[in-house]
Formats: sequence, structure tokens, C-alpha cells
Amino acid sequence: HDAVIGTDGGAALVAGNGAVALLKRHGARIAARRLIAPLQLSQGIEGVRIETGERLFGSVLLFGVTDIEVRAIEASADRPRDVVVTLH
Repeated sequence: HDAVIGTDGGAALVAGNGAVALLKRHGARIAARRLIAPLQLSQGIEGVRIETGERLFGSVLLFGVTDIEVRAIEASADRPRDVVVTLH
């Protein structure tokens, strides 16, 4: 539905289906975790750090993103939308 991407391209937060997905680069691949709002976050000079609660996945910095943008993504995850997705 909605997304916010760190300005360095290293992480993103994507909303949909009542939850959010936190994505981060993991080498040449992308690692993702589904999170339920409210997210545990802290605003820093560099951006927003989101705590996943998983030791192995760790916390993720959304570089250049504000806590207001993250809270807007959280809110949009709960808004129903009529969207059809076709996978090929």
C-alpha cells in the first residue's frame, strides 16, 4: 500500500494487509520481517532505528527517514484498499 525507503537505499518499510514489512540489505539479497504496530523506534540524527525484537535480524536504520513518516506508514497498514495483485 505505502512505503518509505531510506535515502541510502539500505532499508525500507512497506505497509499492507494490516501489518508492515521491514526490509534490509543482506549481502546481495534482501531480508524481510513482518512487524505488527506499534513499532518500537527511536529517532536519531541519521534517521529512525526500528527494533525488530529479533537478536539475529537486529535493529534496522532507515537513513534519512523521520518518526513521523514511519508512524504514517503504520497508520496506512490498517486502511483497507481494493488492490489486485497479479504474480507471474
